Amino acid sequence: VIVADIHITYQAPTHYGDNIKTGAKVTRIGNKSLTVAQCVMDADTGKVMASGEVILVTFDYKSMKTIPVPEDWKKKIAEFEGI
Repeated sequence: VIVADIHITYQAPTHYGDNIKTGAKVTRIGNKSLTVAQCVMDADTGKVMASGEVILVTFDYKSMKTIPVPEDWKKKIAEFEGI
């Protein structure tokens, strides 16, 4: 895959030693791309510190062209994420 687009929203600062947790979830599987939502939150309060979205494109580096998301990827991701 190759990163095609990234958006990040910073909502609150974090500091060294803060008790944080992170998460990522594939929210969309397209023909040639995957959309991944991400979050950083305060593990104690649940307050969201940052959130983002990344669009990944399946890419063949030998031919330097985009390729369809492999069917086995789609199946495994959909099963894991419940989409």
